[in-house]
Amino acid sequence: HNNNNTDMAKNNLAQVPIIPGVTSEDNILVESGNRIGRVGVENLKKYLQGSDMWLQQVAFYIDINEPAGVSTNVNVGGNMNMRSMWEAQWRAGIMDANGNWAELSPENNRYGADGTLVVNPDGTVAEGFEHCDFVNLIPDTYCYIQIIDMGESIMERLWLSLLPLPGWKEPRQLVGAFKATTVGGQLRSIPNAEPTRSKTVRNFWLNAQSRSTNHGLAGVYFRNMLLWYMMSKYGQRSSQTATLPDGTQIWGPGLDGTGSETSTDQYTIVTGQTLHLGAQDGKVAVLDAKGATCHSVRVKNFENPWGQFWEDDGHMISFENEVWAWRANFMPSSSAPTKADFANVDCDKFTRHTATITSGERMNIITGDKPGIFMIPSGTRSGISYGDRFSYAAAGQLWRWGGSSNNGSDCGLAYSFSNSAWAYSDSYLGARLAYFGDITEVDAKDLVA
Repeated sequence: HNNNNTDMAKNNLAQVPIIPGVTSEDNILVESGNRIGRVGVENLKKYLQGSDMWLQQVAFYIDINEPAGVSTNVNVGGNMNMRSMWEAQWRAGIMDANGNWAELSPENNRYGADGTLVVNPDGTVAEGFEHCDFVNLIPDTYCYIQIIDMGESIMERLWLSLLPLPGWKEPRQLVGAFKATTVGGQLRSIPNAEPTRSKTVRNFWLNAQSRSTNHGLAGVYFRNMLLWYMMSKYGQRSSQTATLPDGTQIWGPGLDGTGSETSTDQYTIVTGQTLHLGAQDGKVAVLDAKGATCHSVRVKNFENPWGQFWEDDGHMISFENEVWAWRANFMPSSSAPTKADFANVDCDKFTRHTATITSGERMNIITGDKPGIFMIPSGTRSGISYGDRFSYAAAGQLWRWGGSSNNGSDCGLAYSFSNSAWAYSDSYLGARLAYFGDITEVDAKDLVA
């Protein structure tokens, strides 16, 4: 009887006229299994956008929490042309305090994309650009966590694209090319300068605010993007041990201190010595305070995201076994923040692992109302290692990233600590400038003061 009804419905559908289009409020008749039924256009759209065939066409993926044979490798796949287009949108730039931003040449960041010289051969800023900061752009990135049932386990696959996905969007980020330097009370991102250290995270932020109310500090969302960039490009998790297909090491420890007597000799190494690499990953020989050879590293357009000294994170705090992260340009005023300080701040909240981890890290994945993925481990997973170390303290603790030179082999994109108080400052703590306002794209020549 049911089969007869289905056959009749199919025959009737073949006789109905073609309509010119549908709206999101309409329903469509479909055959599902051996039944004819209605499905809403919006629900059908969501299903198609979440299908593996569609994702393979518009996005690329990283299997964040899945082993890949070698513990520091990661599986990457999908539309690798989209991955290349996404990488091409990571652009180096120079910007004034008002948000006028000019793209730099991807071949050599000492020049504007229009050919204007912005950094002299001796590393000093060219005349007329002293008022500008070197601020790089990471594009809007659409993200989706696909849940794949593998029988005995569930795999959470992270898809990324420049096109809308059914998950969420990581907004465009504008982040300083270098560790930040304080000039006249303002936090800056400039070449040929010794980075500033020995400030509390709030004082770093206040110095950024002195630049403009749109300026602040980079943090976990920036670090996430760098990690996704590295993993998707090289299929490897460990920044220190990452190699090219021929076995050539890409970065290494970063400011490795070969020949240095103490790590403090590296704190005075000036910024901007990798600018000539442009968008090319790699490392450049530099000299420390004792004249020993070290190596500044460049990850895409960003210099020394690990090594030299830690970068304070102005966007993340630990409360016991929870971690709270926020995108807004906000800094708690208390030197010992509590949950009440964040009552009006939109935070991503997730559970952290409760012990120091040296290998087997399983990244936090949130699939609820506020989906996201964070490099903070939620536990351990056999067969996975990032080559970095994680350590935590509870009760309103500040996070920091990258590692200082004395941390040696522990340094890296995913190296993180939360055992510093908000009132703490030390010679091995620095920061990285970020910009949260709108920009107006111009040519470099138009930025000359």
